[in-house]
Amino acid sequence: RIAEDCGIQALAIHGRTRACRFDGLAEYDTIAEVVRQVNIPVFANG
Repeated sequence: RIAEDCGIQALAIHGRTRACRFDGLAEYDTIAEVVRQVNIPVFANG
């Protein structure tokens, strides 16, 4: 929300940590929570 309040118009999120590398799933629950908390487009990959 802080970045949104500063005027960003969109947000890109990579849904994995560096430690995950290519194993396991992206953190879809975390990404979904970010989408619920902001009123700007969120682009996610990972």
